[in-house]
Amino acid sequence: MRDKTSSCDSLCRHALVAALLVFGATPRAHAAGSASAADLGSVSLRDLLQMEVTSVSRRPEQLSQAPAAVFALTREDILRSGCTSLPDLLRLVPGMQVAQINSSLYAVSARGFADRFARNLLVLVDGRSVYTPSFSGVYWESQDLPLDEIERVEVIRGPGATLWGANAVNGVINIITRRAVDAQGAHVQVGKGTAERGLVSARFGTTVGPRTAMTGWGKLTSRNGTVDQTGSSMADAWTFGTGGFRFDSGRPNASEITVQGALYGGRQDLAYDFPTYGAPFEQILDAQARLRGGHLLARWERSPSPGSDMSLQGYIDRADRADVTLGEYRTTYDLDFQDRFHLLPRLGLIWGAEGRYSRLRLTGSPYIEIDGGSGSYVERLASGFLQAEFAGVPDRLQFIGGVKLEGEDEIGLQIQPNVRLLWTPRPKQTVWGSVSRAVRTPSIGEQHVDYWLATAPPTDKTGNLPAAATLQGNDQLQGEHLTAWEAGYRVQPSDVLYLDLAAYVMDYSRVRGLTSLAPSYAAAPVPHLEIPLLLSNIISGSSRGFELSGDWYARHGVRIHGSFSRLWVHEDLSPNASTAGFQEFLNSPADQGLVGLALDLGRNWDLDLTARYVAALPGLGIPAYGVLDGRLAWRPLRRWELSISGRNLGVRPHTEMSYEFNPTPASIKPGIYTACSWGW
Repeated sequence: MRDKTSSCDSLCRHALVAALLVFGATPRAHAAGSASAADLGSVSLRDLLQMEVTSVSRRPEQLSQAPAAVFALTREDILRSGCTSLPDLLRLVPGMQVAQINSSLYAVSARGFADRFARNLLVLVDGRSVYTPSFSGVYWESQDLPLDEIERVEVIRGPGATLWGANAVNGVINIITRRAVDAQGAHVQVGKGTAERGLVSARFGTTVGPRTAMTGWGKLTSRNGTVDQTGSSMADAWTFGTGGFRFDSGRPNASEITVQGALYGGRQDLAYDFPTYGAPFEQILDAQARLRGGHLLARWERSPSPGSDMSLQGYIDRADRADVTLGEYRTTYDLDFQDRFHLLPRLGLIWGAEGRYSRLRLTGSPYIEIDGGSGSYVERLASGFLQAEFAGVPDRLQFIGGVKLEGEDEIGLQIQPNVRLLWTPRPKQTVWGSVSRAVRTPSIGEQHVDYWLATAPPTDKTGNLPAAATLQGNDQLQGEHLTAWEAGYRVQPSDVLYLDLAAYVMDYSRVRGLTSLAPSYAAAPVPHLEIPLLLSNIISGSSRGFELSGDWYARHGVRIHGSFSRLWVHEDLSPNASTAGFQEFLNSPADQGLVGLALDLGRNWDLDLTARYVAALPGLGIPAYGVLDGRLAWRPLRRWELSISGRNLGVRPHTEMSYEFNPTPASIKPGIYTACSWGW
């Protein structure tokens, strides 16, 4: 059986590479709102490359002219993907690692450092950070937006700290939802699959004035639990509901006010593998987490001229999470201002300031101790940035330089600069390069939380006592530093072919690791030996790699797209490091590849096929795998659609990532999902 799987993976991998060599393909970037899923062949490659993105420079600019490794998933990509969750959708982005842990947990990262809490990746939803200060990462299970409400997803691979701040180290994901005026009428979708017990989403939008519109939406998702490789239940079923609204008034590129909000709640089953003081020194604990929260955001934007604009945004975000191991209760207040203008005809400036106040309360358990049992914490953050763009040769050569100053209570002032160059030697060629510095600040959990990791059976070396290893938080932990060198080349060699290449060298210092402290005797709750491990800034390392992507319109209604990424990592431990710590340098595959085919079959039929290959994770014992995803859709009427999607087809069940509190990975099976949507 193992030989057959290896042969399948090898065959899939060689097929992907061969297709890339023949087609020069990559995931596409589509003009937002320019095409429906039924209208693939009517959009030219030129129109797609003129699509505007805002995440790289915090201003609108053409995707093909952005001085960074940026990629955009647009509404057409989203609708034709067949995905039911944001993490699965992000698998289409070149260089992104997305690994499913179990029914509801995912590891999402760019250019390494992947685990459930990928702490080097900043995620925004309409400019609102969903990066949690508790454990430096994103609870993806709490970000279950209706995919139909998303206008596009912009992804920056590489640091974006000069404009977006600390923790935008390896990348930035900016999820941009639809304006209310673009989501008018009613729309309902229902679906069911082998993994999904059921999925229902609904939206209704209306105009309330000549320049004012609003929309309301809701979504309910229920997923079956997964099993491990032996067929035993992972006890990880998941049910989640969310609903929200958006109100827009004014005119784009003039003056506009946006108010939006949402509430969510859900139940998440999890199985934890926790240590005990008696044989067999571990136990499986079935737990149920309760999730609830919401946010309210208001934004004012004004654009007096094409080269200038300003905005003021504020939001309140509440997130509660509770289970038998840990309770988290967080409220965040954030206010952000931005101003862009031309100081001289060739010199543009953009500057901004942000203030954030977070109040966090944590409650512990026998396995997780927070400053003696419970603790309340306050995080205050203030930052300001300035970036200048100088057109050395108009429409040909541009220089960009900027810096962000950011201060936080326990870490102090951080300086995060960047320098970028954009050169357009010919109208259909772009060369860019950058040098950046970014900082990842430690989380509240890393500073104030202790974890009971494992218990070793008694031996002569431990005085015939069980030995309990604990990970201790460190309030002296400092920020982790990154210096990154990046370069890229984009070219359109013909009217139907587009290629994008990005390469990088990223050097990390002061990365967290574990240092052994002196063992001690403890009498309670039973006599045992304590072996403490302290979090410290003792690791350095580097990652190097490239990402190749492209898009080929073979003929009208036929598009081939794909990507290939290669990653090399190196980790250096200080002499007093007891272990490689969290092995985050080893948690990413060396190779990833994707080849997709999008077809308009005529008579309102669409077919999308995507083959994916992911290399092994030797540090976690996860083997390589190759899968096929597909979607077939039919629209019998203008706003009615029936579809059937298949994921992870063509291979036996595989594993993708394990979870630190349960090292047994879930077995990801092939699945089918059917959906029906209609609007009026």
